[in-house]
Amino acid sequence: MPFTLAEAVEEVENATVAAIWRQPDTVIVERPGWYQFTTASSRLYWMNGVARSVLSSEEAAEVVGRTVAAYRSAELGFRWTLGPGAAPAHLAELLEREGMRLMFVARGMVADVPTLEVNAGPGVIVERATLANVDDYVRASAAGWGNTTEAAREIRANMIRSLRDPSNRTLYYIARVDGVPAGSGGLLPLASSGYLLGSSVDPEYRGRGVYRALVAARVATLREMGLPLVTILASSETSAPICSRLGFETVCEARIYAWEPSQD
Repeated sequence: MPFTLAEAVEEVENATVAAIWRQPDTVIVERPGWYQFTTASSRLYWMNGVARSVLSSEEAAEVVGRTVAAYRSAELGFRWTLGPGAAPAHLAELLEREGMRLMFVARGMVADVPTLEVNAGPGVIVERATLANVDDYVRASAAGWGNTTEAAREIRANMIRSLRDPSNRTLYYIARVDGVPAGSGGLLPLASSGYLLGSSVDPEYRGRGVYRALVAARVATLREMGLPLVTILASSETSAPICSRLGFETVCEARIYAWEPSQD
């Protein structure tokens, strides 16, 4: 791997922040040790939250309480990511005390692009998402994530906005099985690496190499771009085992907490 362990961890952490889906009304609060994003027009938990939190023991309880209360009073779903640099050590306990629940544990994983060999599953075709086929992307994504109709509509609006935005860096991919949209995923190329995000597979097509094909297509893009490292924050229960078999190495761990209005 052309990066030290510390450098690889930094690439993963920076990528997870850079990949946050921003809408026109998204407000960012950024300072050393803190990154917060709020989208007042969206109640979806992945559109609001805290992506970086390095707090002192003295201030942690007050900051957590105030932040959680603000989202709750606005009835906005939100997430709080505890990456390897999160502090203090009892931050997870404070989040749970405020009623947040652990959504999943994720592994920050990396692989060397020049040497990574991933073969697409037989019969799986991957193509780039465009304005012409955006509905197929949304269909596959919503099926894979089990999204509500409301969430799917918002994903579609965000996708159209992103695809029309000349400053958007994220590339989107659709995997098809027998012509049917079966999976979706994104790729965010950065200065030194590329970040895999938003990968999902329709339950009806799991076990047929769809996820592997999505990884292969995005790694091929990174190889064409000359980027040496591919990164991902992968769920420890679903995508991480697949990535491990494909040749990715775990360099850190993150815990993602969330609160949704339906919890209260």
